[in-house]
Amino acid sequence: MNKNKRTANQLQGITPTLLEAAICQSSFYEFFKRAFKVLEPHTKYVDSPIIKYVCDRLQAEVERIAIGEKKTRDIIINIPPRTSKSLICSVCFPAWVWAKYPYMRFITASYAATLSTKLALDGRTLILSEWYRKLFPHVRLAEDANNKTSYETTARGARVSTSVGGTITGMGADIIVIDDPQKPDEAESDAKVEDVHFWWDNTIENRLNNAEVGLRIIVMQRLSEEDLTGYLLDQYPEQFDHICIPAELNEDVKPAELKQHYRNGLFDPVRLGHSRLEVLKKKPYKYAGQYMQAPAPSGGGMFKKSSFKVISYEEFQQMTATQKVTWHFFLDTAFTSNKKNDPSAIVVAARVGNIVFIREVRTKHFEFPELLKYIKEYVPKFATPGSRVHIEGKASGQSLIQQLRESTMFNLKELQPGKESKEDRAYGVTDIVESMRVVLIEGAYVQPFLDQVSIFPNGKNDDMVDAMVYAIQELVTKSKSFYYGFS
Repeated sequence: MNKNKRTANQLQGITPTLLEAAICQSSFYEFFKRAFKVLEPHTKYVDSPIIKYVCDRLQAEVERIAIGEKKTRDIIINIPPRTSKSLICSVCFPAWVWAKYPYMRFITASYAATLSTKLALDGRTLILSEWYRKLFPHVRLAEDANNKTSYETTARGARVSTSVGGTITGMGADIIVIDDPQKPDEAESDAKVEDVHFWWDNTIENRLNNAEVGLRIIVMQRLSEEDLTGYLLDQYPEQFDHICIPAELNEDVKPAELKQHYRNGLFDPVRLGHSRLEVLKKKPYKYAGQYMQAPAPSGGGMFKKSSFKVISYEEFQQMTATQKVTWHFFLDTAFTSNKKNDPSAIVVAARVGNIVFIREVRTKHFEFPELLKYIKEYVPKFATPGSRVHIEGKASGQSLIQQLRESTMFNLKELQPGKESKEDRAYGVTDIVESMRVVLIEGAYVQPFLDQVSIFPNGKNDDMVDAMVYAIQELVTKSKSFYYGFS
């Protein structure tokens, strides 16, 4: 029998079902496109080269795990909502993996048990579908380990679903998928944010069967600078590859090769076209985080970078040559060396005419003795007749005021924040900032200062914002308390 005849006979044994199964096993992307039609029969599939990139990237990691090759990094994917991210990562991905490697084990989690359970059920629906069972009859769910939140294959593969904060004692996985770990309306709750960080560090971080080989995937839209993405990239930047897909093309796209796949400057022109995005932009913070993958709107949120004019010290001297300048000090204190908490901030500012000039901003983590010593040495560098040291009157500030009163001749004033929230206090000075009546004198502090104030209130820290707000309140809105001299 010649070669052509042998090939023809071999091809006769390949049915359309076997061919489709082979195509799907060899490509998660091809599997996903077909699975989408099974799960969403009444929804038109919208394809994208970026969907292919994500599928291919996840597939490469699975093939690596299958041969026991060590990973380079875990993966963070930031992508807008309603663009099939959960369908890809939480529903179809485990089902595709089992089509090739039915022994692999998954832990999946979302911010709420209802969501994580739904995603697990959708995955089970796909596995039990006629289409899947026809293509992959070797994948069977174990009858004695098959419920809403967890199920196993007869090959000892498993999927265990939980919520953020939930317990998974005794469970291990080859792949962990964290899909939307934070609820959007809880993004500004410090307690909720800390809960997510604690859960990651104390529950998820050590749940891989083989930490050097297994994979952790976080897929989410950005909510704040301190959301799980921000926390992990800040604390463990060397451990994660960051895939960032904003709705509109900009320099934040990662990896840069994905920029070529944007069409008319858009990631998804069908579901997130220009007209739809214009509607979403009416809520700038939500749009910036969830759609542009940036914790604050471009150019700034409550405070915009463009509202602050920056001048040299020489220009300042020329502008105030014929006027009295009295520098004041505004302190937002925190006695801790823990860099996870806000540092202490000192703003040096003066009001000349209708302008508040900021001479310098210092920010650092201090323990109490170190901060006390620092202030004693720092204030005299800028103090002028009439200077006053303003300190927020919380517990830490009161101790500092008492010690400074006993050991220095500084004129001191205790600042009372009242019952207003930080956001409300800041909002009260936005008109002054927007009218460009706060001018910065050049210095190393300028860029970090602008970065923090422009991201407020979604930033990790707000110490400089608090001190700036106090400065504006005292120097402008409470001008009667402005002129006080040193003894």
